[in-house]
Amino acid sequence: MYYYDSSFLAKEAVRHYPWIGKVAESVQCVFITRGDTKEKKAEAMQIIKERQILAEKGITPPIIIYPEGATTNGEALVYFNKGAFASLRSVQPIVIKYWSLNNIKASQDVLGLANHLNVIGMAIAIKQQVIELPVFTPNDYFWKHHWKEGKEEKWEAFARVVRQIMAEVGEFKLSDLTMQDKFEYIEKLKGR
Repeated sequence: MYYYDSSFLAKEAVRHYPWIGKVAESVQCVFITRGDTKEKKAEAMQIIKERQILAEKGITPPIIIYPEGATTNGEALVYFNKGAFASLRSVQPIVIKYWSLNNIKASQDVLGLANHLNVIGMAIAIKQQVIELPVFTPNDYFWKHHWKEGKEEKWEAFARVVRQIMAEVGEFKLSDLTMQDKFEYIEKLKGR
């Protein structure tokens, strides 16, 4: 079986999208069911960890995880979710920056897919820069110098430091907002 260079983490619903679902399956995306229960979150963490182990062994392609949980405004990084960091396995941070001549941001997704595509269609010359950072594996030195033991879990230290590095390299601001704040904003836009 041929393996692609990488695949994506996607919500289970993506599997059922016309055309996109078949493409996602063909590149061996990892599908997870989102949920608020501890069991659903633990199941998702286990699926991600198993895929990370298989990718490290070269059995499957590595997965691309957007650690913010979705896209944001392209100017700031919000808190990272647990997914990529919970297993404390190696990650390779990749910074993607978008811009256009008329300042339309391709990274905004609070609009919904149809409106988002219309906005992107109005952008003049969207450009992107992809910056691949070295693979990072937390080690004893890292824990000794960067983990605030008793104040945060290990995965939180791992995510915090990777986020800081990505912000510096990408010249992004750090935001105290979470993805939950984004979802609340979307609900307010819809009048709910």
